Amino acid sequence: MTPPDWSRERKRSLFEWAPYKSLLGAIRAYQASRDRSGPIAFLRWTSAFFRWRFWSVVSGASIPLRTRIGGGLQIPHCQGVAINVASRIGCNCDIFQGVTIGEYRGQAPTIGDGVQIGPGATILGEVTIGDGARIGPMALVMSDVPAGGAAYAPRAEIRGP
Repeated sequence: MTPPDWSRERKRSLFEWAPYKSLLGAIRAYQASRDRSGPIAFLRWTSAFFRWRFWSVVSGASIPLRTRIGGGLQIPHCQGVAINVASRIGCNCDIFQGVTIGEYRGQAPTIGDGVQIGPGATILGEVTIGDGARIGPMALVMSDVPAGGAAYAPRAEIRGP
């Protein structure tokens, strides 16, 4: 397992405008406090929940609070990203805008470490994406991709007038 690079998620300053980093921070704060009890844990949980709601709207991403996400995730352009709660995402992954990682027939994908998922890609069902794999823009992935492999959408067909 690849160790997570937490600097990929960390904001450089308190005032840096990075909606995905704020969204991931709220998700991580919620996950850290959800299994604890007591008034302080309740306040942290509630604060994280409302931060998550705010940053979900601002970023345009749909990432449930209980999604299992490895450290070092980057979502530079998070508009339209939708991730199913049953999905698992490895460490140090890159996910671009418009990506859907979803359930199909009751099964959800498992994404390995260091995977790059291009804009508009869709990953559905009981699929395993191996470590270091690349998913190209607009690809529909419904079968396993081996470690270091790639899945690309077909090229556009050019037709004359």
